[in-house]
Amino acid sequence: MASIYEYIECHRQSKFEWGSLDCIKFVGKGVNYIGCRFFEEDSDWSYNTEREAKKSAVKLFRKHNVNNVLELLDKHYDRKLKYPSQGCIVARPEPDDSTTGYLLGFVSGRHGVYVGSKGLEFIPLDPELEMYWRVK
Repeated sequence: MASIYEYIECHRQSKFEWGSLDCIKFVGKGVNYIGCRFFEEDSDWSYNTEREAKKSAVKLFRKHNVNNVLELLDKHYDRKLKYPSQGCIVARPEPDDSTTGYLLGFVSGRHGVYVGSKGLEFIPLDPELEMYWRVK
């Protein structure tokens, strides 16, 4: 089974791109990479712009009978309280993100790893701010 470390290293220099490597795609492909199943097939989550991503998000939430990305993650993964382990999915509020309102990534050591415009961003974990889910 592949590790989340390997996945992160493969994408260290990868830059944010709608529909290819944004936070949902980064997390979905990472979950699949480590040998687990993401809750949605990649082809079902198809878009190329932020506007299309918003429309896809609404469809995805309706399909899974949830109101937002946090409920979607809660429905498919086990939420962990405060102390995440390596490879957990992490969500950090991002008011400037009008698609989901959150940055999504993975826990790696003491950092949340997110897709940024210049490559992956490693942001120190903040259990008071973030939420975590164990991938199963």
